[in-house]
Amino acid sequence: MARLRRGPYERGARLGLLAALSIGGALASASSCSSVTEVVVVVDGDVTDVDTIALRVEGVSGVVADRRVDFRDGAALPLTLGVQAGTDERGPFVVRAEAWRGDDVVVSRVARSRLVPGESRVLVVSLCRACDGTECAAATTCAPDGACEAVASELDLPRWTGSAPRHACGASAADAGDGGGGEDAGLEASVLPGGYHELTDARLWSTVDLSKTVDPSLKGYVGAAFDGRYLYLSPWAYGGAAHGNVARFDTTLPFENEASWTSFDVSSVDPRAKGFAGAAVFDKKLLYLVPFQNPVGTPSGLVARFDTNQAFGAASAWSFIALTANATTPDTGGHGGAVLSKSHVWLPSRTTARSIALHDVRQPALDAGWEAYDTQTKLDAGAGKATGYYGGAFAGDKLYFAPFDDGAGPHGIAIRHGIGGLELNWSAFDLTTLSLAWRGFAGIVFDGKRYLYYVPYENARGVRHGNVVRFDTLGGFADPASWRGVDVSAFDARLKGFIGGVFDGRFVYFVPFDDTAGVVVTRYDTLGDFAAASSWTTFDARTLPGGAQRFNGGAFDGKYVYFVPYADGPVVRFDARDTPVPLNTANGSFL
Repeated sequence: MARLRRGPYERGARLGLLAALSIGGALASASSCSSVTEVVVVVDGDVTDVDTIALRVEGVSGVVADRRVDFRDGAALPLTLGVQAGTDERGPFVVRAEAWRGDDVVVSRVARSRLVPGESRVLVVSLCRACDGTECAAATTCAPDGACEAVASELDLPRWTGSAPRHACGASAADAGDGGGGEDAGLEASVLPGGYHELTDARLWSTVDLSKTVDPSLKGYVGAAFDGRYLYLSPWAYGGAAHGNVARFDTTLPFENEASWTSFDVSSVDPRAKGFAGAAVFDKKLLYLVPFQNPVGTPSGLVARFDTNQAFGAASAWSFIALTANATTPDTGGHGGAVLSKSHVWLPSRTTARSIALHDVRQPALDAGWEAYDTQTKLDAGAGKATGYYGGAFAGDKLYFAPFDDGAGPHGIAIRHGIGGLELNWSAFDLTTLSLAWRGFAGIVFDGKRYLYYVPYENARGVRHGNVVRFDTLGGFADPASWRGVDVSAFDARLKGFIGGVFDGRFVYFVPFDDTAGVVVTRYDTLGDFAAASSWTTFDARTLPGGAQRFNGGAFDGKYVYFVPYADGPVVRFDARDTPVPLNTANGSFL
């Protein structure tokens, strides 16, 4: 393979970047020091019959590198450019690669990212013949399949391993290899129609163990919520002791970078603020933490709320209310998960407490606007007891709550509330009249259009199950024809015992709590047949670096799906799709 003499380092603009170029995939300076801050840009592809390749890297205040390589003398891809930090170790940058034929640009590709302090990362830019002659509009770029796509605001890049990864042109997920490819390398090879990614591609997964990289106390979480920029993990307990350490991730920064994560112990403001089981963000402005137990084993009714317009660590940004001491809410605590409607946050009780507490978020003060509904005494649930619910969903103009455990064991009495007065429009239906196995669920996922998916946990004490139950919101709540179930453990015996679920616009993810035979994330393709095994895909997160353990709840930020560590083990993230999709954070369900 022909090589060109490596050019001298050039000092960039005020961003303080340095650059060096080589041909043939080797860059001797890359990763020569373990503490170097750099990105290795690899330009590769299957484009043919070109005269020159132009590569331009820009920082916030100017051009860092502007190179043109003549390919008429036998030079060949890949072209590798090392960009090192000078004065700014977090500098953002834009890469533009162009293939020229004579005086015409025949293929162009644009990517954005930023440096990660103390680390060498790699970005592969693929120039593919499928893009030959394709012209894309501003703010878009040509993907390997020849279609124009939006330029991602900031790619999350993997570490540089010392050799250039393969390009993504024309490769299948199996062919692309595992050479440490970047967001552009390999990830494009596993794209499904609509820009979604294959669950089984290990390169799309990443982990960060907060207890090892940020703070040893950051362990034991239940549920998460996203406010449009930040992801919050709801603090539960570790080692038998409830805690209040809220962890927060800035999704505009690299996932694995320590500086991207911060934490705040809300019990430093109110000592009772510990042991939560779920979180929810209303309209990107108000974060609610759902009270469960404090100390462990004793139900708690202390709700914590954070004003996201204020500083995360400011005590004044946090407010609290003890529902168990509030005369308007005869609440005994022990809630699990939250559901947001258009104007209220709803907190179902997952214990033998009979109430669902709700707060009118239009009230400026947390200590006003609370109500409670006694599900057991007010709902006709036949021979059962309508008590003990874990999570739920808001679909259309109705609220649904997942039947969990009524104190005697897992139950199947699903309940629904139609908005229009707290005492009105309640319904109950016992799922066990359709199947005795349909009981004990932990969360509901709405697909945004028609169907609700009840997340299976246990259908007897200590007996995990995999019966995913689907409800058609266009049908009657008590109509058996509206309900359908599939036991995913019949496809794979490991698929049982989930807590929480996530929807990414096409796929439903079931979050694995059971870890007896792996930590198997299970995904359903809503475009497929609900009962067909081919519609379901799995990935064992235990195979990832850091050894993922059981999860409890998850979240979606428009591009990535996050899995919350229940005790030890890392936070896990999956790159679900090419470009972000807009989210409606004004209503939804959280667990």
